[in-house]
Amino acid sequence: MGIGNHRIDVRMPFPFAPLQHWKEQGRVDALRIRPRRSLQSAVWYYQDPATDRWVTVVGVCPQGEMVYYLSLRTIARRGRVGRSQIHYEGLFVPPSESEKKTAPRPGDMELAEQISQWQVLSIARAGVLGWVDAREGLRPEADWCPHTVTVSELVNLTGLRWADAHVRRELERLDWPDGSRRRPAMHRWREANMARLATRQGRTTPLRNHPALLTYRSANALQAVGEDAQHTVLLWGPEVMPRIAMGLADLGYIRRGQEWLQVGQLPHRPTAAAHLLLGCGPRHPSVLPLASPPQRH
Repeated sequence: MGIGNHRIDVRMPFPFAPLQHWKEQGRVDALRIRPRRSLQSAVWYYQDPATDRWVTVVGVCPQGEMVYYLSLRTIARRGRVGRSQIHYEGLFVPPSESEKKTAPRPGDMELAEQISQWQVLSIARAGVLGWVDAREGLRPEADWCPHTVTVSELVNLTGLRWADAHVRRELERLDWPDGSRRRPAMHRWREANMARLATRQGRTTPLRNHPALLTYRSANALQAVGEDAQHTVLLWGPEVMPRIAMGLADLGYIRRGQEWLQVGQLPHRPTAAAHLLLGCGPRHPSVLPLASPPQRH
């Protein structure tokens, strides 16, 4: 039997790194750092023994090196050659024109504008690490199936006050004046430490890790698996992958293999700390003159 360009021996796990015993029965790692400063994300291969159907779960980090996103696209194309249906999630999508006509809540529209500013800054600040944002690196193709989480759904799941506070915090963290050296150094130092925290706790940013939001996103992924009987590729956030793994296990799927993709090289923490303390390092211009977030009454 074959999927894509790979032949599968039923006596062996899916190609790539075999799972010998899966010692971490109660723990599933979607991110790791190997060796030293190389941040890596997981790709898991599941098989339903009853139907011989395969599901590929691909962790998509919000930022990484361009070659990382090219690798993700290669996996997606390989699945398409094997007649797989490709599903991907989009987070915090602004209201469409039709949704705007239905008079959405004023707070949702204000939050959507702030999220749009935050996303613009995120795309630009990825260059501080020598990386690109997933919105630029991984461009979905026309036949990929989107599973979006809109701003209104975000508010319904987390509450407006909670979402607003976290978006404002991200805006303040990413906005700095032209020619600043200390703020880019602070950004590199923070990202180096947050990535290591994410590999230990399986978390990324607080905005993406709200329990209700994680449950909703994993439900979207499992719904995509249940839509048809085709082989399936899921392009989802690493923080959701453990919940997807639990759902697939409940559906009778068995994990047959995995591989690790290099997301990018993390900043050297001592160097980043020295730049932060000395206020030096490469300059990185601001993207736009972003005013302070308006105060909500």
